[in-house]
Amino acid sequence: NPEWVYLLGDFGVALDGMVATLTEPVRHLTFGDWTTQGLPFYAGNVTYLASFTHSGQHSALHIPQFRAPLLTVDVDDQRVGPIAFAPFQLDLGDLEPGSHALAITAYGNRVNTFGPLHNATPGKFWVGPNAWRTRGTAWTDAYRLTPMGILTPPTILTTPDSVRVMR
Repeated sequence: NPEWVYLLGDFGVALDGMVATLTEPVRHLTFGDWTTQGLPFYAGNVTYLASFTHSGQHSALHIPQFRAPLLTVDVDDQRVGPIAFAPFQLDLGDLEPGSHALAITAYGNRVNTFGPLHNATPGKFWVGPNAWRTRGTAWTDAYRLTPMGILTPPTILTTPDSVRVMR
């Protein structure tokens, strides 16, 4: 079998079934799967930048839908902490009223870079040596990617009942 070939550089990729085309570099992402926004094979970290206006009460950041091994959160250039496990929220504490800068880094992994991207087995959840040895209906020439990134917009929780303080 031929070995994989990797191109490194500053560019995007558009996928159309089994055809991958190089595009201009990706400079803006929205919350959602980054594999459909020009980064289908990207294995690095992505930092999402946003801002929010806060009323000053105790609050938490809730990010229930993400595909990354770890998220880290900075508010106003200060590290607040990580999000990795259920309930997928982070105590932000008592922020000053007003506008705040939010940076959330989604740490990448290599599932769409080195993974079995042509394995068409439905419901595949385990990857081992046989995941790359497919044929018949378990093989497809099209790319089968795993969604990556922060898949839905984060929420700031401010009511006492909805904030679970995580220490």
